[in-house]
Amino acid sequence: MLQIDKEVFRNNLLLTQQYCELQLANAEKNHASILRSINPVVNGKSIFDFCFITNYNYESIRADIPEVYIFDFHSNWTTDPFNHDSLDDSPINSLFEEQLKRKAALVYESSLESEGGVLAVRIWDTVVDGAAQGESRGFLDEYDFPPVDTWFYKIVGADEAILFAWVPKQFMWLVDQGIAVNVPDMMGWFEKEYPQDYTRVMN
Repeated sequence: MLQIDKEVFRNNLLLTQQYCELQLANAEKNHASILRSINPVVNGKSIFDFCFITNYNYESIRADIPEVYIFDFHSNWTTDPFNHDSLDDSPINSLFEEQLKRKAALVYESSLESEGGVLAVRIWDTVVDGAAQGESRGFLDEYDFPPVDTWFYKIVGADEAILFAWVPKQFMWLVDQGIAVNVPDMMGWFEKEYPQDYTRVMN
């Protein structure tokens, strides 16, 4: 059983749902940037930068369509998120704490019920091969992380660390594509990966 503080988990989830709802109003933004609005400057550089890339669309081979390229934006970390032995000392941890503070500073309430899913990411199991980033059209990054605006809870243990993120419904299909090409068990939907914990925490 995962060690999850139910009250903190649910409060942070609600806060993140509300924050993401605000950001989704910026419809002109792309998959990579729309939920990476929290982008603090460290050592003179924003943690994330964004680039325009061209991907070959392998589906076009089977579908026999003329558009064989997909044009996307990707995000890149400007600092190595794993440059410390301990997660507590890493940029991941400081960014996690910073984004929660920024969300909490917003005075915002919504009566709308958010639709989406909770993603569980095993931080230490990431493989930096770009596969999930490409298949998710930039929604996931090169380290397989979902956008920082979606982060809301983490568990850090002796052997593993799990990051929980809220994925709005319209982006779940992109995450599914990323999961399909990723390392088995590196990430998955909370309710499928940990069904007993999901029931205990979410009900």
